[in-house]
Amino acid sequence: MSRQQVVKSWKLVKASLGDYRKHWWEYSRIVLIVQVPLGLLGIWLSADSAFGAYSSLATIIMNMALIYTVAQVVRGEGRPGIKETFYAGTTRFLPYILVSLALVVILIPALLGLAIFSLVTTTQDGLAAPLGQQILGAVIALILSIPSLWLGVRWLFAPYAVMLDGLDPIEAIKASRNLTLGRYWKLLGRLLALIITILAVATIIAVPSLLIGQITDLVNGVLAVFQIISTSIVLPLTHIYLLKLYRSLHSERA
Repeated sequence: MSRQQVVKSWKLVKASLGDYRKHWWEYSRIVLIVQVPLGLLGIWLSADSAFGAYSSLATIIMNMALIYTVAQVVRGEGRPGIKETFYAGTTRFLPYILVSLALVVILIPALLGLAIFSLVTTTQDGLAAPLGQQILGAVIALILSIPSLWLGVRWLFAPYAVMLDGLDPIEAIKASRNLTLGRYWKLLGRLLALIITILAVATIIAVPSLLIGQITDLVNGVLAVFQIISTSIVLPLTHIYLLKLYRSLHSERA
């Protein structure tokens, strides 16, 4: 990635952080409304197989509400109330679900690669396999991951096309492919900047959380709080960054 692209990536990170600071409550309350009840229910229902399905559904609704709110704020259309956020934000529920399933499907080769890597690099006794076998496992995993990495970037903006442009799933995937055509490595660099930012934010929150947990012997409780706090920051920040990037790519194509 060129120096110019690095500068642009970090400018986008800075703009996204600034947006989050200005409107942190509008974003964080959406996460808290969903994550706090899920966390409390998980204490009693974590062993219930149905709870995982309810949790996944609630997470999808939370993401849709976040995308809607972020879009309203970024486009200067005001800050929606919490009722509008969840009602208006979920009007595209079925297309969003279908696009999300498509994104999950393209992860299958990468997951298969990771499974093979785990099998190849560990013996039946749980010991590390010979170095040559580990290298072979890594090569296989990398080869299998290539389609997932490629399509993951090419289809990245399909959920935003569904939510913001009202496209159906197939049209949204095509729109994302057209928008990212010839920009794969540029976008990969932008995503790397986002990942580094997310890791930095998570680390800043995790270190004091783990220390408090060790001091107070409340590790599980502190980790649950850490998860909620980190999600309330990282998830909105991710959507802000990707939405700004989506709008930027649209502007460049125009």
